[in-house]
Amino acid sequence: MSCLKFLLCALVMLALSATLIAQKTTLDEYNYVIRGYKTQLEHNEDMKAGYKLVDLCDHHLKTGSVKRKCEFKALIRDGETKPCAIMCVFTRTDKKTTAYLCIPTYDADDDLWEQTYLDFTTYDGLGAQAMMWGLSKLAAYYAGQ
Repeated sequence: MSCLKFLLCALVMLALSATLIAQKTTLDEYNYVIRGYKTQLEHNEDMKAGYKLVDLCDHHLKTGSVKRKCEFKALIRDGETKPCAIMCVFTRTDKKTTAYLCIPTYDADDDLWEQTYLDFTTYDGLGAQAMMWGLSKLAAYYAGQ
């Protein structure tokens, strides 16, 4: 991923985490977003106890015959109103792949932000562009509210 693309992605992620999220993301919450939710869906399990997921929005991008989709969900602790993490579900129809990415809170531990960087940098090329586009749309939506 080029430096400019990553910088844009990082700025959007920081803006989202500062405006949307109130509580510090824990390692357990981060792991649920990137692995646990997928397992929950595959095994038709109940929602993680003590939490709810709220659909924020989804954006579609088509380039030629390739369709990409970025869905955003807020992970909210019971009894709270603001998310403790934002889930980005990125799907590519041509490769039939789905990635579950976590945008932690602004004040999350440095280790979580380093892992977030690694997670996002594994998606290069048009995949990264589609995610940045989706993140930009999400940030613009919430900035206008």
